[in-house]
Amino acid sequence: MAGFNPEIPGLHDLDAEYIAYTNAPTLLMQIGTLFGATALVISLRCYVRIAMIRSFGKDDWTILLAFAFALASFIIYVMLARIGLGKHLPVIRMNEEGYREFSKLRQVLSITVGVGIGLVKISVAFFLLRLVTKKAYKWFLRGFIVFMLLFTIWQCTPVAAAWDLRLRPPPVGSGTAVCFNAKTFTAIGLMNTAVTIATDFLLALLPVPLVWKLQLNGRSKVTLVCILALGLFAGVAAIIKSEKQKTIFSNPDPYVKDTFVMWRFIEYFIGIIAASLPSLKPLFKQLLSNGTRATEEASSQPLPSRQRYSTRIKTVEDDEIPLEIYGKIGHSVEVSSGCCKVQGEGEDRGDSVRTLEPNTILVEEKWRVS
Repeated sequence: MAGFNPEIPGLHDLDAEYIAYTNAPTLLMQIGTLFGATALVISLRCYVRIAMIRSFGKDDWTILLAFAFALASFIIYVMLARIGLGKHLPVIRMNEEGYREFSKLRQVLSITVGVGIGLVKISVAFFLLRLVTKKAYKWFLRGFIVFMLLFTIWQCTPVAAAWDLRLRPPPVGSGTAVCFNAKTFTAIGLMNTAVTIATDFLLALLPVPLVWKLQLNGRSKVTLVCILALGLFAGVAAIIKSEKQKTIFSNPDPYVKDTFVMWRFIEYFIGIIAASLPSLKPLFKQLLSNGTRATEEASSQPLPSRQRYSTRIKTVEDDEIPLEIYGKIGHSVEVSSGCCKVQGEGEDRGDSVRTLEPNTILVEEKWRVS
């Protein structure tokens, strides 16, 4: 959210280097990397759920909606970089109309990120509902989902100001709605952060006893718990964000490094990744299985000069045996490639060498009868 500091130096005292400076490329690279990783994980999740599992549940739809808000947030951040993000605050304020647009986009960004974080937690709760069996757990998770929905929507008074910016006070709109303004932003925002941190840790630790009771082997249980525990990192990011939030209005240049929003994005995107990784287990299992099978096949191949694929004894009737191979017992098949030694039909016929063309296979069949 854009803030105003009365102690900002005079706009006419700024030199050309100060005006030209921007940290926007670095900010966009950091956010772009996070968003790219998030988009990749979401794409893989959709592939697994649609193409492999062929089941798309409530948690999948909710996390997909959360990603839609993440995409919107990323686009807004790019737009902010084009109109002043990364520059010094006095430079942004030099253009009054541009500063008004900048403030409006910051408000929209605050909404999209806030709603997105709430949707991530709701998605995790839906996922856990598929694991639990006790009614107490189910009712708790359902209550948590309702709470997060209300907490996400009820940002302003009136509530419509959460999406109708015209109801907000200047410079964003022309109304009198009470939202996260400069006076109440820190108190309400810290309360919001406290709830966020509590839910991050709750959703990260709650699966531990649930997963441990599932019919899974020990390694699968540990892996699933560790993946879900990545939500703890989102909680740590929320803690760091709260520290930055305390000083956001005392910082004379909050948009050069934009640390508050940066940590909010980290919390948001890491939350999406942590919520999606458990769904990728079938894909990882398939890739590991294919890799192991290919390794085993490669290691079991003998030298190409003589490859024996099968040898078997076959009982046959006399009329099935060519006349010229009487006097032998049984039946065997050899497959050779490259330059190989080919024996005659009887051991007393000596050996001969036959050179095969590349990528060709020689099949030699032997019959023995008694």
